[in-house]
Amino acid sequence: MDLFCPVTGLRVFSRSEWTNKKVSDTFVADFSIIGNSIIYSSPSGKADLKGVQNSSALKKEVVKHISDGNGPYIQIQDYASLNGSTQAARSCFINNANEDKRLLSLIFL
Repeated sequence: MDLFCPVTGLRVFSRSEWTNKKVSDTFVADFSIIGNSIIYSSPSGKADLKGVQNSSALKKEVVKHISDGNGPYIQIQDYASLNGSTQAARSCFINNANEDKRLLSLIFL
């Protein structure tokens, strides 16, 4: 069954290995692609360094499916279910975002 974003009307694509993926003892990653250029991420739990590192590796797999693997993308980071993060986790996330040449914009909700 195809899913569509209620705001944009664009198709939403996801895989089971991207959904509710436990990436550390306290952190769960969840990714989907809206259209062909937006990653929607809704992590939950408490972000620790190991979790952010594993989530970043998973995001790199997701990004391979955007714009035939080479175009720019926007990421929407929905923090509604996040219960906090460590300083090391925040630093790792910011460094990864700054180093990502394909990331056009990052939107926090």
